[in-house]
Amino acid sequence: MTSLEKILIKHFNCLQPVFDNNTGGLTKAGKAAYKKLKSLISELADMGVIDKKQVMQALDKMVETHVLVNQIDKLPSEVARLQAAVVGKSLYHYSSWSGSSMLIIIDSFEIMDQSILFTGENPWGGRSGIYVDKSNIEELLSTGCAEKHNTIERCDVTDTWKLNDKKS
Repeated sequence: MTSLEKILIKHFNCLQPVFDNNTGGLTKAGKAAYKKLKSLISELADMGVIDKKQVMQALDKMVETHVLVNQIDKLPSEVARLQAAVVGKSLYHYSSWSGSSMLIIIDSFEIMDQSILFTGENPWGGRSGIYVDKSNIEELLSTGCAEKHNTIERCDVTDTWKLNDKKS
């Protein structure tokens, strides 16, 4: 999956790093490349190719989410907030690619580079884990549901996560 960071580096010649390691926000070079991307979006919108408002909202959310997720890695208060938000709740995952699904009652989690591994008891009395991409965490926490779309062999593959207060 292509990230905003990769797009800014590859297509807008942004010098690395794109994001500041301390704040999670864009670096000076990242801001310059992002400005070029916004300009391109405006031009495409003027041609009627894309909906500028929708694309800009999605991009701004990506940048904002990167800041929030970056803070989870560094701030103990954010880790405590995540723990309070998920421990004891059920987490369901479904992958349309393999048709697999899993339900757990979360009792712990581990923050990885690109995802968070939630672990807990499954319906059969054993323990299982579910990975959630960091880019989907804020949506999952705020709405209780998150989806990730990916194209594999010309097929739209969807990963769905649902977070509930009790078993479902």
